[in-house]
Amino acid sequence: MTCLPDSTENEIPHRGLIDISETLARGNCSQLHELNLSRNAELRGIVKFLDLIRGGKCPSLTILQVGYAQSAAEGYALAKDTLKRMSVEELQQRFEQRLAAVQLQNDAKAARDQKRCIRQCQHLRELYDHLENEADRALRRRKLIRKSKHLLIHQEITRLKQERQHRLLCRELDRDV
Repeated sequence: MTCLPDSTENEIPHRGLIDISETLARGNCSQLHELNLSRNAELRGIVKFLDLIRGGKCPSLTILQVGYAQSAAEGYALAKDTLKRMSVEELQQRFEQRLAAVQLQNDAKAARDQKRCIRQCQHLRELYDHLENEADRALRRRKLIRKSKHLLIHQEITRLKQERQHRLLCRELDRDV
């Protein structure tokens, strides 16, 4: 009497076994799926691991699995499949978490922009006030009109006159002596 060979003895590639197992699990053949897993312990471990990853209870395992994907397309397909298997409540909760995070970022950005706007307005107000005060002082200040006594040329002329008078006086005194 010969036994039927189990899936470990055939030449089906490892990825093919996983695909067969997933197809059986998705279909209405739960008994056939359990029979397949009961006869292959290694495949059972892999399927349980994949179920754990797709269950959403360990998001770090999902990230690790996507990181070890053979290609970018395979990683994308795994992530898409994981999201497809999530329940509506999980998807709604995930959407709300992302929405809350975006709203928090927008609120923080709005607060930063508001503070920046206040600082800029304050700076412009100070600059405007300074320019306004400067213009007001310029209009109120009287122009200083210099009298001819204070001009340098007048002072030079006065000095030359004094020197001439001094020389004339010295000559007069020299004659008298």
